[in-house]
Amino acid sequence: MDVTNAHLKRLLSRTDEAFNALRAQPESAELTLAYEDARAELNAYVKKIRCVLHQRSPTR
Repeated sequence: MDVTNAHLKRLLSRTDEAFNALRAQPESAELTLAYEDARAELNAYVKKIRCVLHQRSPTR
C-alpha cells in the first residue's frame, strides 16, 4: 500500500501545483489543460482504487 500512497501523493501534488499555477494565470489555455489533465488522472486513479476496494469488501 505504500507504493499506492506514494503514487496518490504525487498525483495530489501535481494537481495542486497545476491548480495554483492556473490561479496565478487563469487566462492560460496551457495551464488550464495541464490542470484538467492532472485532475483527470487523479480522478481515474481514485476510481480505480475504489473499484479494487469494493471488490475486496465482503458482499452485502
